[in-house]
Amino acid sequence: MSLPIVECIPNFSEARRPDVIDSIRQAITSVPDVSVLDQHSDLDHNRTVITFAGAPQGVEEAAFRWQSRCICMRKLPPNLNVRIWKHTAAASMKA
Repeated sequence: MSLPIVECIPNFSEARRPDVIDSIRQAITSVPDVSVLDQHSDLDHNRTVITFAGAPQGVEEAAFRWQSRCICMRKLPPNLNVRIWKHTAAASMKA
């Protein structure tokens, strides 16, 4: 029996500060069994896309971690889902 795999393709309003991008990528790769498949930064439009995949629970955790990292760095992506935003913000306030 094969396990489901989920792919996540978030984009970030950041391409000019490698330390910020590296920090977000580290948050994603800190989850076991989640793999970064691609990363692309567009300096002209100041956007970065990081594609990652894995088991549904791992991808969910990786998404939570990069959002938490963005909140901690105060570099918030403008396109967060409101439900995820509330969940992440509540969890960040507990930390």
